[in-house]
Amino acid sequence: MSVTRRLVPGPLNEYATDEQVLRDILGGDPDHELLDFAAGAGGSHRLLAEFSLGLVEEGLVKEHNGTVQLAEPRIPRRVLAFVKRRLGDLSTNCQHFLKVAAVLGRSFMLEDVARMLDRLGFYLATGQDAANIVEGSQGVTVAEDRDGDLYFSCTLPNLIVGTVGNGKGLDFVEENLTRLGCREAREPGENARRLAVIAAATVLCGELSLLAAQTNPGELM
Repeated sequence: MSVTRRLVPGPLNEYATDEQVLRDILGGDPDHELLDFAAGAGGSHRLLAEFSLGLVEEGLVKEHNGTVQLAEPRIPRRVLAFVKRRLGDLSTNCQHFLKVAAVLGRSFMLEDVARMLDRLGFYLATGQDAANIVEGSQGVTVAEDRDGDLYFSCTLPNLIVGTVGNGKGLDFVEENLTRLGCREAREPGENARRLAVIAAATVLCGELSLLAAQTNPGELM
């Protein structure tokens, strides 16, 4: 049968396990599939509580002989609304940090995040959409020996920039784009292409400088 009883959750016990939280809210012992699904809450009892309440509200669990089972392995809308609300309360910088961290995965260095966020200045100065910093910060640097010569390249496959449209009418943006030579009379798209090349060239110089410093003792601080 489906779990449809009215739930009035009390204070959460910070020392409780996921299984205990689920049992207290759902009124039965969660099976292994439900426990595995609930592990996505990452140990957050508040998120787990919203998850459990959402399961009941949307009829996504059923009870049989005291055991609560998943009727449908779907994240409840209540959880999505809760996460969206909590993220909306964060500062803009913190939201950018989380976006970058999500791209890097569960394990990352804070220095990696800092480097990616530092590129936000270029986006804001040229009137770009700051939300694209995550995709635009992904890249591949290659250094190889070609017949005794050093071949060095940097590829930014998801760099999204433009020189027309929203955000480009601000005075300081207009001035910066003009200084970069991205306000010339060219074929459609060529100014944006120039801006992308400038961004990639800047990254290339930074990467080359960093690798060069690593080869000389005492230069990298």
